[in-house]
Amino acid sequence: MQAWNSVLPPHVSAPHYKVIPGTKLTVDALRYQSVNGQKCRHYFLSHFHSDHYCGLHPDFDRGIIYASPPTARLAVMCIGVKVERFRTIDEGEVIEVDGTNISTVSANHCPGAVMFIFETPDGRRHLHCGDMRYTPKMKKWPELSLPFSTVFLDTTYCNPTYSFPPQESTLEFAAEFCAGMMRGRKDVRVVVGAYAIGKERLAFAIAKRLGCSISVSKRKYSMLSACLDKADLDMLKVNDSTSLVLLDGLGNIRGDRLYQYRSESHPCIIGFSPTGWAYARGKKIERVVKKTQQSRIEFETVQSTPKHLRDSEGRKEEEKEEEEKEE
Repeated sequence: MQAWNSVLPPHVSAPHYKVIPGTKLTVDALRYQSVNGQKCRHYFLSHFHSDHYCGLHPDFDRGIIYASPPTARLAVMCIGVKVERFRTIDEGEVIEVDGTNISTVSANHCPGAVMFIFETPDGRRHLHCGDMRYTPKMKKWPELSLPFSTVFLDTTYCNPTYSFPPQESTLEFAAEFCAGMMRGRKDVRVVVGAYAIGKERLAFAIAKRLGCSISVSKRKYSMLSACLDKADLDMLKVNDSTSLVLLDGLGNIRGDRLYQYRSESHPCIIGFSPTGWAYARGKKIERVVKKTQQSRIEFETVQSTPKHLRDSEGRKEEEKEEEEKEE
């Protein structure tokens, strides 16, 4: 059995959902060497997440990779791909490859993520979304206003179980939640989980509301330097123990791991796990409360939905009332 990220033998053609109709152009198909039995020379990479760049390695030499500038920089920095293997496409730019015009629009996903618009010689338009989070603003984008012959969707959350609120309202509520929890207190720190790249928006929303910096690892700072503008970069501090917001790996945002973030000055931790994988209608917020001889430590693992945050806030009020009755 082939490893999920290995390069497949030449006789294995890229599947139809990775090939633009009427062309030999592929999207997120770096594992494949051929298209319908012919060599593939043009690879389009939507963003820098491993399930999309699988097959990419330092010695890649099978053709040209087309990507946004941030995605190309990340691949060069993190994987060691030679910079000359990339042809970057800036926002608003149109390039031509084998008679097909290609442009990009934001996918509203991780930094550098784009959707590709292909206009083939037969006059048809095709949209490949990569990983895209829809927002109503997209209805007004002129690039998306004309009809498409084909739309390629990577629908991870197509199941009706995943009924997400608008991202903007989620970020706003999370930021207000933290501001309320930390009002008048100096012993609380917020830890936000993130991928190697992606999920940072929540940390920035909270930090901007609190008016503070964000602590990140040296590697995380280097990666974000390839993607963010100066204003956002100025909010980051490398391994800063005084920052009220910390950005760390998503896998660490669990009740049994959040203890590592405690300190004498910040014994209370609020942890956010902003992932749709853990979301389901009616699912309760994960909550871990542990008492020690010195203090009561509260850990909150909150999914990126306002309802979960409201549920958590409501339970805190109920517990406070119960404690007052006991006293």
